[in-house]
Amino acid sequence: MAKRGIDLRQLRPRAEDRFGPFIVSNRHLDGNPIGSGASTTTFPSANFLFAHPFMVPRNLQVDAIAVQVNTAIASSHVRAAIYDAGDVNGFPAKLLAETAELDTATTGTKSTAIDITLSGPRIYWVVTQTDAATVGLESSAKADAFNLGYATRGTNEPSNGLQLSHTFGAFPDPYGTITFDDTRDNLHRVYLTVT
Repeated sequence: MAKRGIDLRQLRPRAEDRFGPFIVSNRHLDGNPIGSGASTTTFPSANFLFAHPFMVPRNLQVDAIAVQVNTAIASSHVRAAIYDAGDVNGFPAKLLAETAELDTATTGTKSTAIDITLSGPRIYWVVTQTDAATVGLESSAKADAFNLGYATRGTNEPSNGLQLSHTFGAFPDPYGTITFDDTRDNLHRVYLTVT
């Protein structure tokens, strides 16, 4: 794996940088460090994991994980997960929480109750997968995300996430081989509900 010149362990997010001095209970955080501008819809490839860094500014008790389905497809599903940034470079390692299959045959919020405390400030990774390439998930623009570096100097498209070929189903633990996703135009929003 080629180095990208960033060590995610060195990022020290502060609550006031993204969320203000406090986080209100029963709010849904999407983890984008710069802000959540206008949303769009993207269609992730089936049978891949798509991982993005998620900034946790302070200790948070999380009771739900959700995605927003904007384009529904019959007999299709999505899953979402949270990974600890535990490998030596701060990339996803240990699986902390995951959803079961969430039906994407209808639009709307697809959510699963979880019970997890995330320690902050630190980086976690949220990960999505689908079993149909035509499922449309609510997404944020690349401008709202971490810049994980460029595959080639002089290019205009930084990587803001990871991808991993994976047959749809239970998430791997540990995450697996780190491969930068240099092709995504937008990032799938994964919402964590803070209690």
